[in-house]
Amino acid sequence: MQIAVNGALSSTGQRCTASSRLVAVATMPGRFVEQFIERTYEMVVGHALAPKTQVGPVACAGQLQKNLESPDIPRG
Repeated sequence: MQIAVNGALSSTGQRCTASSRLVAVATMPGRFVEQFIERTYEMVVGHALAPKTQVGPVACAGQLQKNLESPDIPRG
């Protein structure tokens, strides 16, 4: 699971190699999605230079706006 989260969200998900799609085995997709979301909520969002930060700032204001408008981002 952690590999999937890292693949999608390392470098705030702004790498050219960031995972934009993940494939789950048919017998487990619901649980996979639940665990993935749980892990993302556990991530520390903060200043890029703070030692505990796992998700830092986005590259520019345009990318931030795109992220905020995405229907794929869980809101809770």
